[in-house]
Amino acid sequence: MDKQQYEELKKQKEKKSSKTNFFKFFEKTILVVFLMIAIIGGGVYYLYREYKNTQANPDFGFDISKEQELIKTFLDIGHIYGSKNPKVVLAEFSDFQCPACGYYYPFLKQLKEEFKDEMAFVYIHFPLKSIHANAEKAARASEAAAKQGKFWEMHDIIFEKQKEWDTDLFPFSKFKQYAQEIGLNTEQFEKDYNSDEVKKIVNKHLSLANKLNLRGTPTFFLQGKMLERNPNSIEEFRSLIEKAKNNPLNISLDNKEGKSYHVHADIKVIIFDKEIDFSKEKYQSTEDNELSPWQHFHDGNGNVMHQHKEGL
Repeated sequence: MDKQQYEELKKQKEKKSSKTNFFKFFEKTILVVFLMIAIIGGGVYYLYREYKNTQANPDFGFDISKEQELIKTFLDIGHIYGSKNPKVVLAEFSDFQCPACGYYYPFLKQLKEEFKDEMAFVYIHFPLKSIHANAEKAARASEAAAKQGKFWEMHDIIFEKQKEWDTDLFPFSKFKQYAQEIGLNTEQFEKDYNSDEVKKIVNKHLSLANKLNLRGTPTFFLQGKMLERNPNSIEEFRSLIEKAKNNPLNISLDNKEGKSYHVHADIKVIIFDKEIDFSKEKYQSTEDNELSPWQHFHDGNGNVMHQHKEGL
């Protein structure tokens, strides 16, 4: 190889090396850009999801770190069985189609009878609709029964016959049959089952579960504290209840049995010298669209706020 050939070969290698380095640089740049897009996109999605959760879940007017306020909220929203002056409150977030909830049902049914004179059991809907197609429908069936004063009767029969309806594509026929068995007016039951009012009740329960960031069913709260691990047996449940009785609550459920809390507050809000006009439609609650169950404006009056819960 003479000197000229050597120089030519050297130039070709340098040119090839330059192209290789360029492509390596290009690949690294693309990878960095892709990672940046993924990170930024993930952050934007997370913020959007948090925003949507905030919009979807109403403000229940309580500090979830305060157990007494949490207990009051459970008693206000849920279905109660037991004492009107309970020493102990056990709240269950449950899904009628959940096999684990079905497993705990006979334990709780027995405990409810044992402690009904000194304890309140609270049932709150938490239908896991993404994995249980009929859970929300079963919750609506129980709420439709509640309209005729038979929530617990429907609650029991739905759990006891869980395997009859849990895989049924159209479970309402079974629910209607159960309604007849427990002595309900089936026409009224069907009307309530399909009503927006009943759907809103179930969604309100679900919103509370989401606000508490619950992940599964059943989830139990004893004296306002979430049980980190569900009891393995009725004996373990009974032991927890007996311990809770050593620190009894001082509450009354009289208001839950028909007495109402209703006060008015004159209100004016001014931001940067501009008064907010609460008479506008977007701030007004109506019979079909109640913006908040405990604080609201209605009838076009934006100067008077109605409050239906003590301590807000």
